[in-house]
Amino acid sequence: MVCVAVKGRPIVGVIHRPFSNSTSWAWVNKAKSRDLHDQASRNGETLKIIVSRSHRGAIEEILHKNFKKKYQLIIAAGAGYKALELAKGHVDAYLHITAIKKWDICAGNAVINSLGGTMTTKDNEEIDYSDGYNVRGPRLGILRGRKEIEIETPIVLLHTQGGHIPHVTHEVFKLVSEKPQILQIPLVSMHNFQETLEYYNGSISQFIGSKDSLTCVTLQDPNGDTNRTSASKRVSKAVENTIIFNKQCLNRHNNSEILKDTFVMAPIAGGYCLKSRQKCIEAILKNENALNGFLIDGLHNNGPEVEFLPYEEIKDIVEYVIKNTPSDKLFSVQGCWNPVNVLKLVQAGIDMFDTSYCRILTERSAAMTFPIEDDEQSDTFEINLRQSKYVDDFTPILASCQCLSCSKYSRGYIHHLLTVQELLAPVLIMIHNIHHYLRFFGKIRDCIRNNTLNNLEHRIMELYKIHQENVLSAKPDEEPRSFRNNFGDVE
Repeated sequence: MVCVAVKGRPIVGVIHRPFSNSTSWAWVNKAKSRDLHDQASRNGETLKIIVSRSHRGAIEEILHKNFKKKYQLIIAAGAGYKALELAKGHVDAYLHITAIKKWDICAGNAVINSLGGTMTTKDNEEIDYSDGYNVRGPRLGILRGRKEIEIETPIVLLHTQGGHIPHVTHEVFKLVSEKPQILQIPLVSMHNFQETLEYYNGSISQFIGSKDSLTCVTLQDPNGDTNRTSASKRVSKAVENTIIFNKQCLNRHNNSEILKDTFVMAPIAGGYCLKSRQKCIEAILKNENALNGFLIDGLHNNGPEVEFLPYEEIKDIVEYVIKNTPSDKLFSVQGCWNPVNVLKLVQAGIDMFDTSYCRILTERSAAMTFPIEDDEQSDTFEINLRQSKYVDDFTPILASCQCLSCSKYSRGYIHHLLTVQELLAPVLIMIHNIHHYLRFFGKIRDCIRNNTLNNLEHRIMELYKIHQENVLSAKPDEEPRSFRNNFGDVE
C-alpha cells in the first residue's frame, strides 16, 4: 500500500493485491482506478460489517447492544482488503477497535474519501496522518508574503504606530535584528498620510522605510469588544458585527486587483460563550477557501490587565475555536500576554502574537530578564529600572544579552535617564525588550523542533511564580506598578 497525505489528510491511496495481481488507486477529487465506482447505500435489512479476526468478540458485543441481530460479521485479514470491500459496496462498514498503525489505514482512507465515504476515530473526528507536525498543538510553519521572504512561525508581529515601533526607529531596529519581520500597522495611525499614499507607487512597507518587512494592516488598533464580564447582548452584537464586517472585507478583497494576492485573516468573536463562538465560526467558514487564518478575538478589552489574565480563563475558548476550525490555517491572538501564557497558547496551537507585552513593560520602566537558554544565569523574571537600588548598579540589564542596550549601557545609567526623564530611557529599554522577546520566540521554535517545549515552559513558569509573589508582597516604593511621567500615563 502507498499513501500520500498533505497536512495530515490522505490525498492519494494505492492498494495492490499480489495474489490477484491487481491494483486499485484513488486521488481525492481528481481521479480513481476503473474498478472503483461511487456506491449507493447497500440495500438490505442486515448490516454487513467487516472486521479483523483478532477482535471479533469485542466488536460483536458492541454490535449486539446496538443492533441486536440485524447485522452480519465478515471476518477478513488486511486493512487494505477490508477498506476495498467497503469501497466496492460489498459491506456497509469497516470497524477496528484496537490500536493500529496509521500507515496501515492511510491508503484505504484516501480511497474511501474519494468515493464520498469517511474514515473517523471513535469520536467521529478525522484521522490525522501528520508525521512530526502536530496540527492541534505546538507546531512550526512557514509564512510567505513575497517569494524572497519566508518567516517561520510561531512568530511575533512588531506593533507599530504610524508605521514605527514605539520609541524605536527602523534604523535603530536594524541594530536589534536584520531578519525580515512582520509589521502590524493600524491604518488609523496613518490617516494623515492618506493623500501622500494615493500618489505613492510603492508598498506601504517601502513608504515607511522598511522595504524588507511584511505588513499586517488593520483598520483600527487591535481592540477587543468583549471580555469575561460582557453581557450576552454585547457578545451577540459583537458576533453580528464581525460577520457583517468580514463579509464586506471579503467582497472588497475579491473585487480588488491590488488585494487579490494578500493573506486574509478572519476574526472569531463570541466572548466567553461557546454558542456565540460556534455561530461566528459557522458564518465565517462559509468563505473558508478565501481565508488564510483566524484571529481569536474578544478575549479581553486590551490594556495592561491582560498581562495578568490567568490562562485558565481563556483555555476553553481558545481550544474550542482551534478544534472547530480548519487546522491548516494560521491562528493568532493579540494582546500583552506574559511569556508563560504565550507558551501555553503555543502549546494549544497558536502561531502568531504581537509585541504589546514589550511596550507595556517599557512604559512602566521594566525590562525582561528571564533566562531563555538553558545555560543562562538569571534569578529574576523582570526588573524595574526605576527602583533606587539600581542607582549605582553598573552591570547590564541582562549579563548574557548581546543587544545594543546591554552591550553599551548599564542599569545605573538607564535608572539615571529615567530619573531625569530623558527620552533615551524608554528607547534603550524597548530595544532590550524587543531583542529579548525575539530571542524568546526563536527559542520556542527550536524547542518545538527538539520536542523540549515543556522544559522551557516549566523553567519560565517557576521564575514567573516567584516574580508574582514578589510583586504582591512588595511595598509601593519598592516596585511601582503605576506612575506618571512625560512618557504618558500608565497603569
